[in-house]
Amino acid sequence: HDLVALSQKNLTLRISKPINKVPEKYIPKKLAITVRLPETKGALQCTTSRGTGPQAGAIFFAVAFLLQYDPLNKFLLVRSADLDASLRFPLSPFKLINARTDFPQLCVGVQATESNDKYEFNWVKFEDRKVLNTSDTLDISLFNNAKLDVVGMSQIGKDSLLFAYRNKVVITDLEGREKTKLAVFTFNFHIEHIHTMPDSILAFHSHGVQGRCLSNNTVTQDISDMSKIYRVIGND
Repeated sequence: HDLVALSQKNLTLRISKPINKVPEKYIPKKLAITVRLPETKGALQCTTSRGTGPQAGAIFFAVAFLLQYDPLNKFLLVRSADLDASLRFPLSPFKLINARTDFPQLCVGVQATESNDKYEFNWVKFEDRKVLNTSDTLDISLFNNAKLDVVGMSQIGKDSLLFAYRNKVVITDLEGREKTKLAVFTFNFHIEHIHTMPDSILAFHSHGVQGRCLSNNTVTQDISDMSKIYRVIGND
């Protein structure tokens, strides 16, 4: 979507009479405000971002990896990888991560391990077209039952991931090991949405939001109203 053009179009429609309008299907694709990708028909889930960065979408039992091709001003299917048919949707997280490989890797699951400071990530790796590469003999039913209910993930450095589940926000390296410095932020509520900023995080719950500083864990803001129920409208 071209968000600027889409906003201008909506404004124009509100203030102008609906006459002599060119049907959208006759507008050249290069001028279209919203473009549909035929390769993604039937998509169950996709990544979202601002700009023209790489994207991925789950289509039936495969994941499509798309890159923007500037001369045509459109996304093209570059790679695909198979998904196990018994995986439960929506996958959480569903996040492309830059991992010093030819293509970004797609994280589709996080699991706890026997070690308190180690997590296991489940990856879709487009260069070898395998899914859930942490184990070649992974039992999908065990994966579905053991995976953490991650409500958000972001990459905060070339080798650091931040993700939230239950009442915790955790920072690890790409192998799932907690960072040696301040790595775990514990809240007194169930986190429903997490927003990451350069030096702090915002953890949203049904009655408000609490901010924490990433460097020292101090509370930067705390808004709570038990008489109201809020829901974050994210881009996912």
